[in-house]
Amino acid sequence: MKTTRLKQWMKKKGVLPRVLAERMEVTTNTVYAWRSGKAVPQMQRAIEIAEISKGEVPVSSWKERDGSR
Repeated sequence: MKTTRLKQWMKKKGVLPRVLAERMEVTTNTVYAWRSGKAVPQMQRAIEIAEISKGEVPVSSWKERDGSR
């Protein structure tokens, strides 16, 4: 399993996938997919993650993973 910036930040801050999912109004499975690197959030969601994490998971961290954006 790949380690993503999101996964690192969640572990560091003790953020549970369920809590982040509720805050962002997405499913827990969506957060698990982002966290594991199996999916990349849409730009607006990536911006929201950057804001929630106070920049510790920058939008650019998702662009590095997905060359099409």
